[in-house]
Amino acid sequence: MANLRTYSIHQIHKWRLSIILVVSLFLFTSLMVACKPTVDEGEATATPNPTPTPAPLGDPANPVIWGLVAPGDLQMEAASILMGQISARTGYTIQPQAFPTYQSLLGAMNLNHVQLSFLPPLTLLYAQEVNVAQAAMLTNHFGVYLYGMQFFANVDSGFTPYFDTNTNTSTAQANVALAQFDGKRPCLIRMDSLTGGILPQGYFFDAVISTKDPVITQTTTGMIRALYIKNVCDFGATFAISGDPRTATGVQTDLPDVTQRVITIWQSDPIIPNLTLAYQPSLPTQYQDAITNAWIESIRTPEGKELLSEALDYSVQDMRVIDPSILEPLRLLVESSGANLISLIGN
Repeated sequence: MANLRTYSIHQIHKWRLSIILVVSLFLFTSLMVACKPTVDEGEATATPNPTPTPAPLGDPANPVIWGLVAPGDLQMEAASILMGQISARTGYTIQPQAFPTYQSLLGAMNLNHVQLSFLPPLTLLYAQEVNVAQAAMLTNHFGVYLYGMQFFANVDSGFTPYFDTNTNTSTAQANVALAQFDGKRPCLIRMDSLTGGILPQGYFFDAVISTKDPVITQTTTGMIRALYIKNVCDFGATFAISGDPRTATGVQTDLPDVTQRVITIWQSDPIIPNLTLAYQPSLPTQYQDAITNAWIESIRTPEGKELLSEALDYSVQDMRVIDPSILEPLRLLVESSGANLISLIGN
């Protein structure tokens, strides 16, 4: 009986141990299943989609963009033909794209959606200031790459001219020649006119000259006529080097002796660029070099000149490479004038 009792006790302990192990294994398995994250059948069988590699810039799927402002259909047609030729010369696909304003164009250049454009001088100054464009090539317009401004007065005004008509150059620095305008009244075209408003103010500031409130004539012809008849203003300012406003047909017809009666007192150096090709600064150098060389080849041909002139609605006789520092004299004068470049985008 003792042995049977002992055996029974041992058996009971074994059963208890087995039960404990089975229960423990069941609890452990249940815990592992509960802790395992639930996976949707679709997720379990899905494979991740690879991120597509973007086409390189200049590929037909990712063309270099030439931005043009408010072009008409004929302009865009000429631009497309021209870009086909430039593309063939560079090996990069380049396409024109139209923009309604220079503000929208510069916005696209800021986002690097446009890589090149032709910009007028004050727009170019602003674009360089905010680092969305960098001057690369100047256009030759009516025989000059850069032009200037000049001050006119009636021959009877008593002002001393500091200008040699034989060499078409000034004979004194601006501060010397313009000092005689202190306290006098100018005729200006508009306050936002580069040669007939902004630059004169810059020269006055630099030379510490104080003038009376200007007469605003709105047009160069109006300014020349005011000086001719006298007693409207003492002197006037307008463009120079790229032409002579006194020889305009509308002026010469009525005032045949105007070049003797209205004379140049002083003329600036050629510091104002014509339309300038500018690149978005992040455009790689090899792209810039290739496109620049292609422009040079294109502009040497009559067809290239015609297509570019039509695309820009601006007569272009040639193009040349420049260093952006060529704009520094203009930038300093505009800064002296106090002009707000943001308000002058488009000029």
